[in-house]
Amino acid sequence: MIIGALRREISTHTSQVSRLDDAVNLPGIAALVAGRQYGVLAGRAPSVGATVPTELHLPLTFTTAGTTVISDVAARAGVPASGVISAVHELGSPTALRLALDTSALPASAVHVALVVNTGSPPSSAVLSAVTAELVAWKNRLFP
Repeated sequence: MIIGALRREISTHTSQVSRLDDAVNLPGIAALVAGRQYGVLAGRAPSVGATVPTELHLPLTFTTAGTTVISDVAARAGVPASGVISAVHELGSPTALRLALDTSALPASAVHVALVVNTGSPPSSAVLSAVTAELVAWKNRLFP
């Protein structure tokens, strides 16, 4: 039962994303991700305050210096070992990275989003600002 409900929810969100992508032009995001590895995360904060960050396990090709994270929490070109957005090596691995997004400042049940891009070199602050604005507008349209 739970798996069936989850599949329906994923299917519904996928349809919403497809409709949104058709309806909304995201030129800054498109330019940033063109020809690069990237991922988009959308998550909901727990209804009771969470103290555990949202974690992503990054492919080996993502480095701390070459990874750009843009979210409604913060934006970073190059990911430090501590802070609101951080990356540390996985336990037991000298190369695999675990990216953490501290969403504890978000209200309970709030939706948060992040765009994680293997940029290699850091984009300008103007690009970060423009892409952050597009990403937040996209989130607000998809998850009002």
